[in-house]
Amino acid sequence: MEELSHVVNVGELHIPENIEAIISFVQNTDMQPLLIGIRTAIGMRSLSDRWFLRKVSRFYREIENVPQAKQKAFARKLRSEGKVQRMGEALLSCIERANREDKAAIAGKVFRAYLLEELIVNEESSAFSVGGTRQVTTDELDRIFNDIEVSYVGDLQNFVLWFLDVSLRNTQSWKNLTPYHFDVSKLTQTSFVRQKVGLTTRAYAYGGSDFELKYAPTPLGTAFAKVMIPSIENGHEFLNYLSKVN
Repeated sequence: MEELSHVVNVGELHIPENIEAIISFVQNTDMQPLLIGIRTAIGMRSLSDRWFLRKVSRFYREIENVPQAKQKAFARKLRSEGKVQRMGEALLSCIERANREDKAAIAGKVFRAYLLEELIVNEESSAFSVGGTRQVTTDELDRIFNDIEVSYVGDLQNFVLWFLDVSLRNTQSWKNLTPYHFDVSKLTQTSFVRQKVGLTTRAYAYGGSDFELKYAPTPLGTAFAKVMIPSIENGHEFLNYLSKVN
């Protein structure tokens, strides 16, 4: 990293102290477009470049402990699929256009889960196939990065809590809580939510054919939410939070 030393020592640039570790990680994962973006920002003095490096640093904090073997396995997978440029561009765009550090952190959590093979999709059963579990594909990872990029960070955070409420609504510990209110239709442009038509509460209670649009998490949305809440299986630490916001 000798070529960077004259830049890193310029205090007013506020280059992240862990910049060499960040670059090493990006090189290991073969994310060339992101590497070019980082090197360019290091050499510039604008506020936007310093802000970009700060977001990159926040992203890296989520994945800094991923074993090097996992990083290099990801690079080999990208090369074998011919997607080095595409994935690097997707991640660069997601971080560069993030208007909050929280978004960069969300992207980091997702990427960490993917590298550790913990970003799992539960496929739904159909008349033609039996559902099962699998790791998300690189195409789906690209899609998630795009969904993070185009969504308001508060909507992403609220989606996770909404998903938790939907998932645990019928459990004993959750029944006494007021349902978590979030207009999930804000995320119908993403791959996290799908529309479905269902009977209204009145139709259920009194009979009739009144229908309304309802929403459900997609398998990809479920995978995303579970990455955001590692303890999704019980969710007890969120009980107090939900009771306060309702």
